[in-house]
Amino acid sequence: IFLIIIITFLFNSCSAQELNERLYSFKKGNLYGFINNKGEIVVKPQYNTVGLFSEGLCAVVKRENNESKLGYINYTGELVIDLQFQQYLYEGSDFSEGLAVIRLNNKSGYINRKGEIVFEPTLYKGHPFKNGYAVIEKEYSERTIINKEGEILFDPVEQYKKQRQVKPTNKESLYLNDRVSDGVITFAITYYSTYPSTKKMGYFDMEGNMFFPFDYLVSNFNNELAKTYSNNRTKVGFIDK
Repeated sequence: IFLIIIITFLFNSCSAQELNERLYSFKKGNLYGFINNKGEIVVKPQYNTVGLFSEGLCAVVKRENNESKLGYINYTGELVIDLQFQQYLYEGSDFSEGLAVIRLNNKSGYINRKGEIVFEPTLYKGHPFKNGYAVIEKEYSERTIINKEGEILFDPVEQYKKQRQVKPTNKESLYLNDRVSDGVITFAITYYSTYPSTKKMGYFDMEGNMFFPFDYLVSNFNNELAKTYSNNRTKVGFIDK
């Protein structure tokens, strides 16, 4: 009961103004517009696709002259970042820690809330920032981690080879999660030399130190705890860092 009271107090005190300002998308025909919490139309239906509001901005896509462009509106419905980017709407398009992923010339980069390009579009794909870090894909499935300065922290595959001190085979595949959580990132190694294939999981910290392997499946950390599962997923528990 105490926890519910605290959560309710925080929600009411921190979110009342934001809730009054927030816009909600609606669809009429094939186009999207936005209404406020009174049901009044603030933005007439004019967008072909829209995202979700995040940090006060929402990605919108408009198709004109057989070409779709992406930009961002604010809570008043004003287009504050012009329609100038390729249509590529997904989780990374939402602002997170002041940055959002955009695409130009079929490559991904990051912009800030002013619409300025912070990291040039040179990537296959970018993922949202969390706790000052983001997972990027230089090429398809070639994942690594950068900080807010755009510096690559380490090469996961090389760190795995170095710390395992075993000769890698072509029958092992490393998959890095797309989100850093509480200063670590989850990864999985799939062994194709067995049939059926088997999987082991672990974590990297931001210095590239590896905690591996666990005898159970692990998930991302949240508030210093991570949910874990037995390999057959019939049991669940938690681990700390």
